[in-house]
Amino acid sequence: MQEPFWPAAFKGVVAVGALDTTSGQQRRASFSNYGHWVDIYAPGTRVRSTYLRGKWKLPTDPAPWHLGGWAHWSGTSFAAPQVAAEIAKAVQHGLRPRQAAHAVLGSADWLPGVGPVHIPHPGVID
Repeated sequence: MQEPFWPAAFKGVVAVGALDTTSGQQRRASFSNYGHWVDIYAPGTRVRSTYLRGKWKLPTDPAPWHLGGWAHWSGTSFAAPQVAAEIAKAVQHGLRPRQAAHAVLGSADWLPGVGPVHIPHPGVID
């Protein structure tokens, strides 16, 4: 078990770990925090998100890199917003923030060897 990591381990905070879903199976990402203090896991490996458009060239590069407005990112920083979005949707439907967080955490599936997981609707993560 990993030692608690703050601020995620504070009481009243929803601590989100990262899942690796890139192989077609779900497992805890190798870089993710884990332990009794992590409340839920969400996809956090190769999450497609926005990026800038343009060209990038370092002096040592033979040719510029073309940046197309999208990139794949990994980290708990990309897992946490997926859980936050679900909590925000529950608040929009009339739940108080704490109730919404409990509802989302309570609806998580259990993944043996990992813990509670949240997988967003298809199409949100590719």
